[in-house]
Amino acid sequence: MILAFVANIDAEPSVALFPNPWQQHLDGVLTLQQRYHGRFSENASVLYAITADAPHDVDRTGTLRYRALKPDEIRVLELSPGKWDDPIAGEITHVSINNPGEYRAISYVWGSLLPDKKFHVDTPGGKIEITASLEAALRVLRGKGGILRLWADAVCINQQDLLEKGLQIRKMSDIFSKAERVVAWLGEEEKGDRAALKLMEQGSLLPPTPARLSVRSFLSREKDHSSILAETGGINEILKRPWFDRAWIAQELVLSSSVILMCGPQLEIKWDKFFKALVTRAHDHRDQSQRFKEMLRLASPAYALGTTRQSMQQNAKYSLLELLELFSHTKATIEVDKLFALLGLAYDGKDQAFAPDYDSTLEDVVRSYAKGFLDRGHVLDLLYRSGEGKSYSFNSWIPRLTSRNFPRTISEWDSNDGLFAAGRLASPDFATQENGTTFNLKIKGYIVDTIQETDTITVASEAVSQFFQVMTQLRKFLAMVYSESDRRFTENLV
Repeated sequence: MILAFVANIDAEPSVALFPNPWQQHLDGVLTLQQRYHGRFSENASVLYAITADAPHDVDRTGTLRYRALKPDEIRVLELSPGKWDDPIAGEITHVSINNPGEYRAISYVWGSLLPDKKFHVDTPGGKIEITASLEAALRVLRGKGGILRLWADAVCINQQDLLEKGLQIRKMSDIFSKAERVVAWLGEEEKGDRAALKLMEQGSLLPPTPARLSVRSFLSREKDHSSILAETGGINEILKRPWFDRAWIAQELVLSSSVILMCGPQLEIKWDKFFKALVTRAHDHRDQSQRFKEMLRLASPAYALGTTRQSMQQNAKYSLLELLELFSHTKATIEVDKLFALLGLAYDGKDQAFAPDYDSTLEDVVRSYAKGFLDRGHVLDLLYRSGEGKSYSFNSWIPRLTSRNFPRTISEWDSNDGLFAAGRLASPDFATQENGTTFNLKIKGYIVDTIQETDTITVASEAVSQFFQVMTQLRKFLAMVYSESDRRFTENLV
């Protein structure tokens, strides 16, 4: 047996593991004072010990060994100034999330570690390995003046400590909402970016329409419009960047008071101005070009981010299940991150059933989330999203919450009252049953009617369909309805 000793959780947390406590008691090292109370002497054998105030340590490879965080702490990188070619250097400091001081948070796409080229941040305690994407962002952000205080997850969270990762994710909403500014690093500047963002920076992607047009003003207006259409390709290329599809982007952008989009060292635009210009461009009904249609398709992730940001600034609230559907298009390297990345936005995100857990399997995490949804009365919300081809292999009644193709449901239908319901809105009676690897859902239902016959009704993708085919199907349907009516009428007579 091992006795785990945890002390000063709210102040200076420390942990010690004592092996074979009974033997240590027999040896007189552990004395029992009263029930559930004891004391170890200084000669006690300790298997493992760690304290939060221990200094940073360096391992054999020169890599920084992170010092443990206190419950209310986060780490901040104090990035040192330097010229473009200078090594990236800085120092990791611990601050209270309740009073962190001014800092900027970086929102970026991780990218992959390159085996043939290593990137790192030099600190007094050792090196911190980073990806090429973050390295480029840090190189651009640091100036030649003073120290810049930054928060970036790859540097400020110990990625090897799964428990710490889970706890810090719970603080992500505070980290990004309290940041002085969030820098969204889209990557290096590419051809067409400058012209497209300059147009969006002007704030008017649609030429004005005067009440009376002279020949000169008409030609000028058409020239302006042609220029705008030409830049649509540049906007499309920006919208294709993987930043817009990243799972963690939602809470990083939505919760921030100020967001700057950056492409390279000299190209930036405020998010609110970018989004306003994008919405304006989308309302240009004169443009029926293929590029414009492509832009509407590519703009969907940005539109979801922008509208959610605006709604939450007006105190709108979203459940976790709603957010999972709204941001189902996003990608994550680790599948469970699709679940964890939206917790900071959901009003029910602090539910213990939804706690970030990197130690458990995907199956265990999904089942925990399913239990949380059931406890909140979302029984039918799960059921009408589930089914063959839409659920996890280990449970047919749990919809694939982490899929990019989130199950489409009847709930998306518009209705006059805003919410479609085929029955009462109360949650039905249900029970769960777990037996080893089996997790079953039992639910009470009612027989409403019996289906006598089914047939296919063609819904044309365009406005025109085959008249003969539609009429044939309609004739068969009416014959079935009249046949059923005749049967009921005869039964009533009898």
